[in-house]
Amino acid sequence: MNRLSIHEEYLKILFGTSWMRIKILLLLSVHGRMSIDELYKIIDKEKRKYQYLLKHIKTLKKLNLIKVEGNNLEITSKGKDLANVLLKIFRKNDNNIDSNIEIYLAGHFKAMESLIILNNFIKDIGIHIYNFSRKYLHGFPVLLSLGVYWNSSKFITPKIPRDIISKLFIDSGAQQFYNKFNKPYYPYTPRDYIEIAMKLNPDFIATLDIPLDLVFPKRIMGIKEGIKKTVEYGIECISIAEKYNIMEKIVPVLQGYNNPEEWLECYDLYKEHGIDKKFKVWGIGSLCTAKRKSLVVDVISNIRKKVGKEIKLHVFGLSLNLLRYVYDKINSYDTSVWVYWSKMDGALFSTFPKNHKGKLKLRFMQFKSRKKHLYDTVELMALNALNVLIHNEILNLFKSFTTIRFR
Repeated sequence: MNRLSIHEEYLKILFGTSWMRIKILLLLSVHGRMSIDELYKIIDKEKRKYQYLLKHIKTLKKLNLIKVEGNNLEITSKGKDLANVLLKIFRKNDNNIDSNIEIYLAGHFKAMESLIILNNFIKDIGIHIYNFSRKYLHGFPVLLSLGVYWNSSKFITPKIPRDIISKLFIDSGAQQFYNKFNKPYYPYTPRDYIEIAMKLNPDFIATLDIPLDLVFPKRIMGIKEGIKKTVEYGIECISIAEKYNIMEKIVPVLQGYNNPEEWLECYDLYKEHGIDKKFKVWGIGSLCTAKRKSLVVDVISNIRKKVGKEIKLHVFGLSLNLLRYVYDKINSYDTSVWVYWSKMDGALFSTFPKNHKGKLKLRFMQFKSRKKHLYDTVELMALNALNVLIHNEILNLFKSFTTIRFR
């Protein structure tokens, strides 16, 4: 919204009072939903002095752009579509991938408890802290791996606080499965997976895939075979999703090992089956254990070139240290680092941009208590989740301005 605020006076002159209707729509497109009282605070107007706002709300409701339930406002799918068109006009930038990067907090069990703590914290402090808190006031984007919910013969339905999850991304759980076992295939079928995922009302469901960064070094499966099996799993998941009429939720996953051509080969195999730009979001796997900056950059750059700018790319488990080199080429990623450091070392990390020789460098600072696990692990998870969310918003700030870069 930074560019909009810069030109707001001109927009008021051009559109008059109708500019406020556009502003309300754009605010709701960012926050999803809010109360009328919260809206008054954001636009910095007093309710008793600016009753005309209610007329703007009534007009937007009449056009089916927003829903009004009591004191609460929520944008409709029609409103989102229009807001996206407006944002493309206001934020047009040919040098960057369109739209902000989105982060999914990957975790389960105790990690969900920490999100409840963080959500309550944000609700309590409301508008008095960072502007980004409004974005997460009604919940967080979460990635949930279903592998941990398989009990050797069937899935246990995950019990998750769905009311504080703004977007739910379901993952196959390949990392959990292949870390424990040395078998070449999943213990559950694509149908088992899709059906349990549907019970959670997700926004996205990644197709089953073979994590080559794990299975190839263990000699469980070759690279070519793993790519082929990933596509076979993907096609079967897509076929089941089509029967259930949930195709818009499916995210096909690309796999490779140590050469960008392998991920492109995976995409071409999908394409041979007529599955390419039919899907708006694609996932990139097997980069979560990557140590080489050059591999991560080359893989993502080549895939971006292959699919174009209109397709959204999600990178699974991308290292936050490597994220700095590709943040302008992707649309979303997930991380479980907020869980890992809390459980393993009882550590808290923070992030702060540093000016180094005229360039901004984004660094993590890690802190440990004098005594290991002195503080409650769940509370540490909540604090670490807060810090990775702040880190992501700093990335979006950098992405908004072409003159700002960091390495």
